[in-house]
Amino acid sequence: MHVLPIILFECNSDNNAIHIPSHIFLSLFHYIGLRDIRQLASLTFTTTRQSILGQLMAGSLSLILLCLQVVSTVLGNSDPSAQIHRRSPQKPSKPPVSNTKANAKPVPFGFGSKVTGGGNAAPQTPKDPAELEAWLNDPAPRVILISKTYDFTSPNITKTSGCQPFKSCSNGKNVQQAMNYNNWCTQVEKSTSKVLVSLDASPLNPIMVAGHKTLLGVGKSAIIKGKGLSLIHVENVIIQNIHITWLNPHLVWGGDALMMYGAKNVWIDHCTFSSIGRQMIVAGGTSPGEGNSGITISNNFFSGKTKWSARCQNRHYWTAFFSGVDDQITMARNCIDFTSGRSPKTGGSGSPKVLLHYYNNMHTNTIGATFEVGAGSNVLAEGNVFHNVKMQDNSDLTTQDGGKAYVPFKTKEANQCKSILGRPCISNLMIQSSKYNFPLDTQALATCKAYPDVTKANVLPASSIKSGVPGGCGVGFM
Repeated sequence: MHVLPIILFECNSDNNAIHIPSHIFLSLFHYIGLRDIRQLASLTFTTTRQSILGQLMAGSLSLILLCLQVVSTVLGNSDPSAQIHRRSPQKPSKPPVSNTKANAKPVPFGFGSKVTGGGNAAPQTPKDPAELEAWLNDPAPRVILISKTYDFTSPNITKTSGCQPFKSCSNGKNVQQAMNYNNWCTQVEKSTSKVLVSLDASPLNPIMVAGHKTLLGVGKSAIIKGKGLSLIHVENVIIQNIHITWLNPHLVWGGDALMMYGAKNVWIDHCTFSSIGRQMIVAGGTSPGEGNSGITISNNFFSGKTKWSARCQNRHYWTAFFSGVDDQITMARNCIDFTSGRSPKTGGSGSPKVLLHYYNNMHTNTIGATFEVGAGSNVLAEGNVFHNVKMQDNSDLTTQDGGKAYVPFKTKEANQCKSILGRPCISNLMIQSSKYNFPLDTQALATCKAYPDVTKANVLPASSIKSGVPGGCGVGFM
């Protein structure tokens, strides 16, 4: 208690500002137990002498809070590129209120209905990030419970070559920069801008998840920070009630939250994704055997709220992308908020073969693109709600780009499904939204006809989920 009064009285007063030099900040850092601070410079922490004296009189707790305010000021004024990965993740936007019609214990359904994860293995809680990663990666069936933050972020800064693929914002907002991953900057974007980007290297090395695992969050605070999950040539995995966050959100190619290549029987349920550099969920694979089958993505919250965007409006563009060689995916009851594209994107280059049944999802607060149905993909979208979803420019109008999709909004369009699927489709619903050009390609229905998980799906009327999807979205609703 004697150190801080001396330090604070060493500070020079000038009118109502207290100028605290670097060596004083270091003393404050050591006093409250923080170890890492770089590039400190003298700066102004605006307060009054009377305020400081009041803090001194109030006791040690208030002093510590004052110190924390000082620390926050230091970090907020340091080099944003170099310090980006040390900041606290931005809080995700809030999902719609849960629809109480189906808040019972969730069970797998759709294409992922056969998944059992770790089965009857005894539940265990890892003591630290290293043990969590080891358990997810080992060959033993496991049920892994987590209820706190497992922080994989690195204390060190890595610098690498990159580019700024998007135009600078005239409105003062920040655009994402990009790593030159696989020569993406030079060969794909053909960007002439060359920059040195700073990043946390941890998200570039995701946790490799082996088969027969259940990763289950307990309560509302199960967080994996600084690493995503990678499911490559594995089967029978459940990822449930987990928040994955803070994967170099300022960088394209900064990290994927959840990646699947050649995965089979996977259920991703009640997870939250926020502050991600690239894709929140991606399913890919170009070689035989790298299809992703038996996949259900349900009741997740995709929060695109960010400070670094591709289109200068603080909305994440890289949401969900499915492009494997033989993908069958159910995506239902999810909430997609504050995005600007790839919500979702299917197919595209290479030789993809993707079937996506997309139903009872809620899109809110979008500015930009929604669906991007690329070549080699078939999409049936029904019973979805688009609320406050608006185009940024005319390039967002088209949602079909070489693929086939059936997206009905009128009763007559929905009833046309009966002759092919044996049941009517459920109309989608637009509320206070732009009129996008959604396709009505019956070839997509013909492809879906062969899959009972589509023809017998329990799709609710869009009007019944306007206030929230059954079971809620994201962590904390189980």
